[in-house]
Amino acid sequence: MGERQSCGMRVVDKDLLLRYTNEDEQTKRFEMYNVNCSFSHLETIKIDNFCGSLIENKYVLQLVKYLLKHATVLEEFVIATATLQDTSPDYDKLIQEVLSFPISSSHSSYDFRY
Repeated sequence: MGERQSCGMRVVDKDLLLRYTNEDEQTKRFEMYNVNCSFSHLETIKIDNFCGSLIENKYVLQLVKYLLKHATVLEEFVIATATLQDTSPDYDKLIQEVLSFPISSSHSSYDFRY
């Protein structure tokens, strides 16, 4: 129907693919997604064997931000690396990033383990 071909892929398909692989678009969609519920029974969030840089964990941080925002009875949030060697140079930046996220529970504690 008048669609151009580019490297064996229709232009329409290529545009659709770009929409879902563009990281900024993915981030915006994730942050704009609104669930009409809270995690009213989620008391503990624990991420074990955490490793990698801030950039490598971009999507993990989005999930953490979302959970902290919606976990209304959260008591404990833990991020633990497997070993000290697994700690990336920007682990402190990651901690600061997590601490800057809004949180809905007024009585939660953070625990960052090396």
